[in-house]
Amino acid sequence: MRCGAMIRRTAGPGWCRRTSIGSGSASDRTCVALTAIERARGGYQLRVSWDLLDTERFERRIAEGHQARRAGDEQLARRLLASGLSYWRGVPFGSLPGPALAVRREYLTEYRLVALEDRIELDLRYGDPAAIVPEIRLLRAGYPARERFTAHLMYALWRCGRQAEAVDAYGETRRRLVRDLGVEPGTALRDLYCKILRATRGGTRRSDRASGGWGRRFRRQRPIRWRSAACRRR
Repeated sequence: MRCGAMIRRTAGPGWCRRTSIGSGSASDRTCVALTAIERARGGYQLRVSWDLLDTERFERRIAEGHQARRAGDEQLARRLLASGLSYWRGVPFGSLPGPALAVRREYLTEYRLVALEDRIELDLRYGDPAAIVPEIRLLRAGYPARERFTAHLMYALWRCGRQAEAVDAYGETRRRLVRDLGVEPGTALRDLYCKILRATRGGTRRSDRASGGWGRRFRRQRPIRWRSAACRRR
C-alpha cells in the first residue's frame, strides 16, 4: 500500500506540469512513462508506445542509416548513423536482471559498435581525419580486439601525414593479438598496413575516394595463412 500510494502521488494529476522542463527532455519522457502506469493483477504495469523508447529509436535510425548506405547515399547515411547513436545512454536497461535482457543488452551493444565503425568510416571519408583521431583512440582502447578501430586509427593518422604512428598502431595491435589470442591480424588490416608502407616509401598518399574502399573489406574478408614477408612480395 505504501508503494502504491507513492506511485499514485508521483503519477497523479498535475505531476507533469510540475516536473516537465521542455519538449523532448528526460523529465518529459519520465512524465509520459509514469502517467502510463496502470493497475494490474498483483501490482502495476507500464504501458508505453514503442516509438517513445530510446532503444527503438536508436535501432530504427541506425537501420535507416544502413539502408541509405546500401542505396549509395553515404552523406545521408552518415547523418542517420550519427543521429541514431545520439540516443545511446550508458548500459542498455542498466542493471536489470534476467537472461532475456542480458541477450538484448549484448545485441544492442554489438549493434552500436558496428554502427560506430560505419559512422567513423564515413567521417574519415568526408570529414576531417585529425578531428576524429581522439575518439578513435578511446574506442580502440576500450575494444582492443576490434580490428576496424585500429584500421580507422591507422587510416586517420596516415591521412594526417603521421605515417610512423600509423605503422606503430598496427604493430601494437598485432603484438596484442598474438600475445592474448594467439592470432594474427585479419586480411583487411594487413592489406591496409601494406598500402601505408608502400605509399610512405613512395612519398605519396592517396585521396579519400581512391583509398576509401578499405573499410568494406572488413565485412567480407577471408582468412589466409599469415606470411611475415607478404608485404615485401607484393
